[in-house]
Amino acid sequence: SKPELITNGNFDEGGEGWLQAPKVNFKAGTVNIGPAERPPYSGVGQAILENEVTYDVVIEVVAIVGEGVFQVLDGANEAVYNITSTGTNSFFFTNSVGSTFSIVNSSGESGDLVISNVSVKKQ
Repeated sequence: SKPELITNGNFDEGGEGWLQAPKVNFKAGTVNIGPAERPPYSGVGQAILENEVTYDVVIEVVAIVGEGVFQVLDGANEAVYNITSTGTNSFFFTNSVGSTFSIVNSSGESGDLVISNVSVKKQ
């Protein structure tokens, strides 16, 4: 199998390895991405992507609270996936340009997303 690209994907080390925007809280093996009123949107990311490479992503979602718009962004800050359900969210995407893989609350007004694990591997 391909190597894991995410550092501290289970959040056991809190926010270590993660870029983070406002309204993000790490605790007990989870991250809570809350609402931020204006850009930069609330979220977490890691600079792991390469141009024109396809990735296999698995995100374990513990809870979705409220009406946030929870999206996964590629290196160009384009949405490649919408997180709308708890449990295992798995998908593929091809990164165009840019290096930062991000998970954000892009509504900016409400909602919380709680995640317990993030995995990104080259397809």
